[in-house]
Amino acid sequence: GIDRLQKMYPTVPRPIPVTIGHERTLQEYRANAQRSSITFPSFSFLHQLNDLLDDHIFSDLENLVVDPSNRWDHYKRNSCPHATEELQDGDWFQRIVQSVQSHPSPSPDVKDFIFGIQGYVDKTGTDAYQRTSVEPFVFTLTLFSNKVRNSSKYWRVLALLPASTNQKQKKKYAFGASIRNYHTALRAAFQEFIQLQHNPPIVHLRLGDQFLPVRARLFWINTIADGLANEQLVGRIQNRTNTPHLSRACHCPLDMAEDSMHQCK
Repeated sequence: GIDRLQKMYPTVPRPIPVTIGHERTLQEYRANAQRSSITFPSFSFLHQLNDLLDDHIFSDLENLVVDPSNRWDHYKRNSCPHATEELQDGDWFQRIVQSVQSHPSPSPDVKDFIFGIQGYVDKTGTDAYQRTSVEPFVFTLTLFSNKVRNSSKYWRVLALLPASTNQKQKKKYAFGASIRNYHTALRAAFQEFIQLQHNPPIVHLRLGDQFLPVRARLFWINTIADGLANEQLVGRIQNRTNTPHLSRACHCPLDMAEDSMHQCK
């Protein structure tokens, strides 16, 4: 089916099968059985990024969060006259700008350009009875204005994450196995992105009526998700009634959850 679609639509990205191992159930541990494996489709981040950059939307600066008078320079807060309260105006992105400016690339022949990445993840059913589900992990660019990012046309798929446990054996896993399996899949899906952060690629970028090859400095800015997906992303313990702390990485009792200045032990 994939090969037939590839012939009909040559520009459609071809999925890359990724195989990961899941933790064994308690019964499998006792029997010393091998880990079960699962394969899920992932996509080349660089291929998807270049596909976004080829879109005609870059021909109009009104669609982009840039300073028209200094479009190739690192973006400064509130320097875009036609877009306000954008992700690139936030503290997190501006700290990234400061970091890149203080640690420029060693070869000045190609200009550095910061690409902020925004992700979105949400589980959805694949049949009328919701017996099986898939979790698309998609991304877009913070370079796009909020109006553009509201269109699904300007998002690209990074991976279709698999279920983190076998639902029929859910109660037979060790505590926290589903979170660990989920992060194993995330690690595999983000492998190329992390490599590109260490070795920034050269991409061709259009900003309005100007074209330039730039070194893509990639930074993940945020991920939009519902409550359950956010808890899985950060490894938050979901049991809120009888658990001694909320996070696996920080001892934070329930009665101190509202304290934003809490110091982890």
